[in-house]
Amino acid sequence: MADEMAQYHSQVDGEIKGLSIGTGNVIYNYFYSHPSPTTNEDVTETDTLPCPYRGLFHFGPKDAEYFFGRDDSIKKLYQATQTRNFIPVLGASGSGKSSVVFAGLVPKLEAEGSWQFTYFRPGVIRKDNKQEIPDPFYALATALVPLYVPDADETEQLKQGRRLAESLRSREILLSDVITRIQRHYPGDRLLLIADQFEELYTLCTDPKVRHQFLDILIDNIYTPSADSPLVLVLTMRADFLGNALSYASFAQVLNDDMKLGAMNHTELRDVIEKPAQKLGVTFELGLVETILDDVEDEPGNLPLLEFALTELWKGRKGKKITHLAYQDIGKVQGALTRHADRILSKLTPEETKAAQRIFLKLVNLGEGTGDTRRQVTQAEIGVSNWHFVKQLADNRLVVTSDTNNQETVEVIHEALIRNWSQLREWIDESREAMRTARKIEAEAKEWETQGRNKGYLLQDRRLRDAKEFMQFDHTEVELSELVKDFIKASQWKQRRSGFMEIMLVFVALVFLLGSLRVAFDWSAIMLVKHILIQDTCTNHWLTDWVKSPLLRYFLWSQEHQNISNMKLCKLNLSGVIDLSNNPGLYLENVDFSNTNLKDSKFPEIHFSDSNFTNAEFEDANLQNTHFMSSPLDKANFKNADLKNAVFSNVTPKQISFNTNKLEGIIFINSDLSDLANDENITKKISSGSIKICCSKLSGNLMKYSHRDCKDPKVSQLIDYPAYCKTPR
Repeated sequence: MADEMAQYHSQVDGEIKGLSIGTGNVIYNYFYSHPSPTTNEDVTETDTLPCPYRGLFHFGPKDAEYFFGRDDSIKKLYQATQTRNFIPVLGASGSGKSSVVFAGLVPKLEAEGSWQFTYFRPGVIRKDNKQEIPDPFYALATALVPLYVPDADETEQLKQGRRLAESLRSREILLSDVITRIQRHYPGDRLLLIADQFEELYTLCTDPKVRHQFLDILIDNIYTPSADSPLVLVLTMRADFLGNALSYASFAQVLNDDMKLGAMNHTELRDVIEKPAQKLGVTFELGLVETILDDVEDEPGNLPLLEFALTELWKGRKGKKITHLAYQDIGKVQGALTRHADRILSKLTPEETKAAQRIFLKLVNLGEGTGDTRRQVTQAEIGVSNWHFVKQLADNRLVVTSDTNNQETVEVIHEALIRNWSQLREWIDESREAMRTARKIEAEAKEWETQGRNKGYLLQDRRLRDAKEFMQFDHTEVELSELVKDFIKASQWKQRRSGFMEIMLVFVALVFLLGSLRVAFDWSAIMLVKHILIQDTCTNHWLTDWVKSPLLRYFLWSQEHQNISNMKLCKLNLSGVIDLSNNPGLYLENVDFSNTNLKDSKFPEIHFSDSNFTNAEFEDANLQNTHFMSSPLDKANFKNADLKNAVFSNVTPKQISFNTNKLEGIIFINSDLSDLANDENITKKISSGSIKICCSKLSGNLMKYSHRDCKDPKVSQLIDYPAYCKTPR
């Protein structure tokens, strides 16, 4: 195995930040992997011909002279930069989107002059408090910082990248202002911002609110119909993610003007095969090009297989002749990649093969309605002890490593490997369900870590049993991280502690029952717990155990004891616990539910006043006819909640997720709804009249509805209009 590795050592020269192009220009933030020339025993030692084919790497600016077959697409893309400033390039995986941009458009613009270049991928991982988070804002910021603060050293630029990311996220700094500052540094130049592999916004960024916020910033600050914009954004995205993109109206509008990269025709494919070799005086045996063309088939996703086969053929050439025999030896177009991967795998020991399996499965993102995609993973997730083996796989051109913002990452060299390597497909299919389960637990563990290891985010009941069974079962191919193991252990400890407390409570209850002091105990227990919950400062997370115990659940939520006013029920996991449906009209005030999981809770016809629901989780909750008055709701999540006929008065909702279809009859009174202007679900229902508005602040096209429904019978029975509306919010 060591000899095999040595053969490919330094096959990839490494990644360079800021690739030099042309005479003195740079693509900032660009990690460019370039394979070294390859030789074999049939090529003389004096033959220094570079390999003109790129294997599974995309063509870059320095490979432009060997990039053929996309002349029409390059011309159209170049023309688009003269008239537009937001240019999506869509195509199948392996259709050559990145190559068209880097080896086609960039050299053409660089030759024209007066252009600056920078690059990012939206799935770049930001490390924060031991958490590794895909962060498109951080990705964008690190692309802009070298131009935004060009005189800063690398350390200062890293700091500036983090600060700029947060400022863009909070809109403290507008992207348009950053672009203006860059213009001042480079007067007379235009900026080409390349967003490569934009589908990572959907495969790696799982929070739709973050995704939409990022898209809004790009569209609001870059997209203009004018042709003289100082910045041009070119983004490449797999066409099978078009459905995801079209689901957001603002992005769908921009995509109406996209550029689609289709399959190459026969002539273009012939150029891809013949012309790079011709430039170096190398020819194909008679009839071989036609044989290869017949084998490629009319599929754009086969281009990487063709390029890999041509790279292998180059190594097997006889002097300056590429032969039919060499083509048969590599396994032809369809078999070259698989044969190469299988050959590398066959050199591994059984232990190394198992390690390779675990690593490759970590590098695959399972598709949901789309094909499986590659996944960028950090050294921490792979494990430092495994990194030497990752480097070996990189030397063998199966994975590629990068040093992104002082953080080492690895990913499959190309998605063609995921689609076409039968061994990897077999591993994925055998482990798909185990991978889904492991990724779900991993996500919950990361949320627990993000929340400061808050006990309210630990597993319990069925979820904990499933996680324990998964950890105990022999899933050697799906390795759990140390964070996940700590998460499950902490959940088990909490469950044992909760069980002990319930036993003690039952014991005390029995003592009182046997002493015929049931009533006295009921009231004393209730008063004790309520006193604790009123005095608590949201730091005693062990209260989750008490509140969820069957005995105290009865005492707190039974009909005669449901008044929970003034209680601090914050930072607790109360999923499925609270049911106030038997007490309609109950008036509750000053309840603190901030950062609490209220999934599946039932609050129909309950009136909340001056209560705190900041960052509360209302998924699948019953909130029909519920009244929220003067209650903070920032960052609350109402996913799939039933909000029919709910009333919101004197509220200023910010960053709320109304991802539910049950919004009919909602009434907003005397509220500031400016932050909901980008919520398409809400704005449509306001416009249609199914959501009632009275004395409320709206923005944009909705301003005309601010007092529309004040005289509606449902509204007038709630307030005295117009006197009520004169009160300050």
